[in-house]
Amino acid sequence: MELTVKLEEVLEAIELHTFQNKYFYSKKDGEVYFVTEDELAAAEDNYDIEDFPEWQWDNIKLAEEILYSMDYIELPD
Repeated sequence: MELTVKLEEVLEAIELHTFQNKYFYSKKDGEVYFVTEDELAAAEDNYDIEDFPEWQWDNIKLAEEILYSMDYIELPD
């Protein structure tokens, strides 16, 4: 299956990429996703998702998927 990459989204993510904000390209669906360093750290450690605000739960789960799958490419800064 061939995916279409939206160059505008990739360029915007590269421009907004900082030490605390990470952007990842999904090879599965061609979308660009954003997670914070804190969310990546929570996913990497043995975290208790209940210790975080509910609005962060989806991003922490996404961060876990990003860390433990080969389906994401971190965009450069």
